[in-house]
Amino acid sequence: MASGENVDLSATRPAEYLREGLLSPEGKPREGLNGLHSLGMAHRLKLEGTKPETVAALLDSLVKASGRFIPKDPRNVDLPDGARQEVAAAWSATGPTGTGVLGELRAAVLPCVSDTATLGAMLLHVERIHRQLLLVSVTPPAAPDVRLPGREAAGRPAAGRRAGEEHRALAGRVMRPHLPAMERDRDSRHHVVIVGAGFGGLQAAKTLGRADNVRVTVVDRYNHHLFQPLLYQVATAVLNPADISAPIRSVLHARNTEVLLAEAKSVDPRRKVLIVEGGEIPYDSLVLATGATHSYFKHPEWARVAPGLKTLEDAVRIRERVLTAFEAAERESDPVRQRQWMTFVIIGAGPTGVELAGALSYMTRHGLPKDFRRIDTREARVVLLEGLPRVLSAYPEELSEAAKRDLEKLHVEVRTGALVTGIDGEGVTFGDEHIATRTVMWGAGVAASPLVRSLDVPLDRAGRVKVSPRLTAPGLDDVYVIGDVAAAEQNGKPVPGIAPAAMQMGRHVGKTIRDRLAGRPLKAFRYHDKGSFAVIGRGYAVGLLYDKWRMKGLPAWLVWAGVHIAYLIGFRNRASVMLNWGYTFFTKGGRDMRLITGNVVKRMPALASSTQAPALPPPAPPELPASRPAPVH
Repeated sequence: MASGENVDLSATRPAEYLREGLLSPEGKPREGLNGLHSLGMAHRLKLEGTKPETVAALLDSLVKASGRFIPKDPRNVDLPDGARQEVAAAWSATGPTGTGVLGELRAAVLPCVSDTATLGAMLLHVERIHRQLLLVSVTPPAAPDVRLPGREAAGRPAAGRRAGEEHRALAGRVMRPHLPAMERDRDSRHHVVIVGAGFGGLQAAKTLGRADNVRVTVVDRYNHHLFQPLLYQVATAVLNPADISAPIRSVLHARNTEVLLAEAKSVDPRRKVLIVEGGEIPYDSLVLATGATHSYFKHPEWARVAPGLKTLEDAVRIRERVLTAFEAAERESDPVRQRQWMTFVIIGAGPTGVELAGALSYMTRHGLPKDFRRIDTREARVVLLEGLPRVLSAYPEELSEAAKRDLEKLHVEVRTGALVTGIDGEGVTFGDEHIATRTVMWGAGVAASPLVRSLDVPLDRAGRVKVSPRLTAPGLDDVYVIGDVAAAEQNGKPVPGIAPAAMQMGRHVGKTIRDRLAGRPLKAFRYHDKGSFAVIGRGYAVGLLYDKWRMKGLPAWLVWAGVHIAYLIGFRNRASVMLNWGYTFFTKGGRDMRLITGNVVKRMPALASSTQAPALPPPAPPELPASRPAPVH
């Protein structure tokens, strides 16, 4: 039967309708004229005078009789002997349903019921007829004002609601994996939409994945989860992009969770919809975990020449700029311009800036010297600028000083109290000084994702939402804000914007939604500070463990490495990173990941007049302390 054939088989040939219209030959639901068929039956029942309560009672009786025959797992099995007779008895037990339109339908469809798929199809069809009969009735039966979790009660009698819920729980075991999107939209479960699959969003989805009364939609503009703390190692050609990322769909396997590749544009709290590129997504609860973006302190023009480090694209772009600078220096005939190409400036001495500066300086002295003939990459200049009086200002002063000393041992020039006033394609200006460079990297400021502005709630100076103790937006109990977009406080101190805090927030929000649906008391969020670490170079790190113990040097680096390995997603990523770190620890060189994937030839300077490479002395060993092993990221 063609799906577009305009004929109501439910009114003329019910058996053929059930067999050919509702089910495919494989026993799976089929889209087409099912809604018209059930609507036709409802009109006939209305003309006959059958009340919706009668169909609701029939559905209730059929669900009770069919429940023990449908398995819990979604598979199609043959019905045992006597099952059809029990269903037929349940059909007849509700009174006048054995005559008239329902009697005709009973006589037509019961012979077709031979397995759990056709049994589920029959239940689904009767439920559809009941729903359509309510819609076509002139005076719908009154119903109590009940709001089920996730949607409004649609004026449906209590018996019909109970039957419909039981029917979905039973028939859905076989039908749910194959239902079209139209049926999923009518799902009565509480719908949670999570925007962002970072550390917080992923933990919220995993926590809610164990809830049977919830369905979860994870929305992200990328299809992968990213381990941001190791992005700088992609930017400095230590790791591959795939080593620190994993497809979101391969991480979230719960049956109640789906992943949608889309870019969120705004939120309409009044209508309870998330507006995405090309459509809208209704929600019952919304979790915003969209993270942070770069902040250039009212100088957006700096973004073009000083890229930040937040995404894989940023990391690959920075890697390309660094490697291109050395390629350009190799071609450059002017010593002044060559020096400019080999000067690198990182703005901001927070964890990102410190880690990037240390890794870049190490690469110039260990990974690159043997690759070039006209230049000595060990002469590259790496400058770290910080506007505050010390690096890593969030750490105790003792650790900040240790970090500065380690950076200087790795040949990084550290300039504190240097407020940048200008950046262009020729260099960086701060105070009365100007550094000529073609490669600038930004790690100074971050701002919350602009999506939260559409909530129209109080924000702090960084654009973060001032959340309640339960991590909800002010005045919006169904909107949760976590991670870098949440300005949460505990004991008068701000909760740090780091991965462990975001993960704890995600788990707390997932538990809060489950407790709210179960009617349990709701708890305030409590952040458990396990510590934070910043790596300076291979074997050099500083850290604060449980806010008590201060660590530095190789012990701090070993703890940092272990924690990062544990938090990586997937065994393959953990194994790959461990093997790579072990290899670079002993070889001091690393793997060959120094790739320029874009076409940068047009940006290259003119070739030097001489094509004969000047003789260079053999590379001398780097000046590193003999008491320390070669550090590893």
